[in-house]
Amino acid sequence: MEDRKDVNVTMIILIIILIIVGVTLLFLFNKTEGYLIIDKTIVLSKSGNNIRKVSDYNENMFKEKYHIVGDFGEMDNIIINRSSTGEWNYMDKDYKSIDVNNVTLAYSGNFKNVKLADYDFSYYDSSYDSILKKALGDRDISKFTYSVRRSSMDFNGDGKLESIYTLTNVDSAVSKENRYSLIFLESNGKVVTIDEEKEKEFMVESILDLDNDGKYEVVVNKGALDVSLVDDSYQIYKINGDSFKCIMNS
Repeated sequence: MEDRKDVNVTMIILIIILIIVGVTLLFLFNKTEGYLIIDKTIVLSKSGNNIRKVSDYNENMFKEKYHIVGDFGEMDNIIINRSSTGEWNYMDKDYKSIDVNNVTLAYSGNFKNVKLADYDFSYYDSSYDSILKKALGDRDISKFTYSVRRSSMDFNGDGKLESIYTLTNVDSAVSKENRYSLIFLESNGKVVTIDEEKEKEFMVESILDLDNDGKYEVVVNKGALDVSLVDDSYQIYKINGDSFKCIMNS
């Protein structure tokens, strides 16, 4: 009997140890190591090499000290909170309010090496037609020109410009079955479709180097159409010449 009791006690102790180890590992592997806030609308968190969209703001992100970037320049060691009306507030280390406008980027922790891209943004120009024809095929370009947006830069440092185009023909005059939205990459005249949808519209929100590897990522908003509530999802693509890789889909 005593031996059986000893075995039972040993088993219980082992189970407790395993539970403690499991909880510790879960905490370590899921610990958030930084936050990135883009244009006050997109909040990303980083744990290890994993980046995810933050849907529900939590108290942890408001305990961080942030580096903020905007029209005013840059500031460090900034405390951030968000009011019940959705306004972002910025304070110094003594919790004194700071009056700053147009904060385009705020980051903490493992996002400390993030770098905003210097890229060219433009709307439709007739010089884009040859590229648009390649991308759209038999579709009527004139139905899309009002929506064309182009973001151009040398994404991979090879001295050549690559461009991301977004466009849609969605309006009240277009039937649902004929709707079409597209985001594509153009590199050296080659067109590569990144994504296409019938009920969503694409918009490039930001271009930045998230992991300090010298190559840039594109943050894309894929917004739902014909809905009264905000129903957006976001993707992050790493661009490398005439290829791309989705590294986050939320």
